[in-house]
Amino acid sequence: TKNAAAQAVMGGVDWRGALLSGGGVAGVLISFDLLHDQSASSPQFLGALGGSLLLLVGFVWSQLHHPHPLLGLDLFRYASVSTGLSSLFMFAAALSASNFVLPFYLQGVLGQTAAQAGWVLLPYSLSLLFLSPLTGWMSVRMNPGWLSALGFLLGACISVSYLGLDMRSSVVWVALGQLGIG
Repeated sequence: TKNAAAQAVMGGVDWRGALLSGGGVAGVLISFDLLHDQSASSPQFLGALGGSLLLLVGFVWSQLHHPHPLLGLDLFRYASVSTGLSSLFMFAAALSASNFVLPFYLQGVLGQTAAQAGWVLLPYSLSLLFLSPLTGWMSVRMNPGWLSALGFLLGACISVSYLGLDMRSSVVWVALGQLGIG
């Protein structure tokens, strides 16, 4: 029956894991937000960070013991999955850091308004929007490992080139870099 199917689906959702992971990630974000007003040795920061790390450890334990985990940790037994996800995480962390700093550079150093900075950063989103179907098509016809490596290399080169940005740098270079990173 329809109710039995709905019960089976709802019973398969790992609500405990969802709450633990959501609380853990939120706790880490709140911890770092506390650094704005407090030192890294303050009890509030250490308590929030420690609590969030406990929640994340609880999430891992939950995933190991739930019949329908949100994240199948057994996938990490495969070297290709572990390596791919590790490199993706490192690339995303570096890219996020770069994209976090660029608006401050554009506004604080180059004196642009928030709207102008947004226009300079827009090519990143546009390239993701329009090139994703193309890269999906290419990954079916070519070796996805080589495509990923090429994309990581391009992103790394552009990010390293951003180290040379100063007050005389052109926003056109930043915009072209965003196009290439996306």
